[in-house]
Amino acid sequence: MDICLIARVKLKESFCEDFTEKIYDFKCYDENVDIDDLVLVDTQYGVAVGKVVNFRLDGSNAKKEVICKCDTTDFNFRKNKREELKTLKEKMDMKVKNLQELAVYEMLSKEDKELSDLLDKYKEIYKDLKE
Repeated sequence: MDICLIARVKLKESFCEDFTEKIYDFKCYDENVDIDDLVLVDTQYGVAVGKVVNFRLDGSNAKKEVICKCDTTDFNFRKNKREELKTLKEKMDMKVKNLQELAVYEMLSKEDKELSDLLDKYKEIYKDLKE
């Protein structure tokens, strides 16, 4: 028979909530499962997601077992890339908005002397702030 450790696991009650404080014992035959890993476990209510908090050797109370370790590496990579894209798009949108406003002011200032004078003053003050 395979070597079995007892994984002590906190379960998620639902997808919206954090892990419970209560710790449950599950037989664990996978040597690659470590503390803080997310795991799928077989419970009396079906499959659940849990987080390993520690291990122990004696497991007379453990009746159910760890099904597998959840590898979230690819998911986390995609999630981080989506967040990075969102941030870049927000920065680009802000830059475009500012450039569009300036282009409109430039175009309209050719038709209106007062707007042209205001825009020149604006550019002068803006230039002083950047220096």
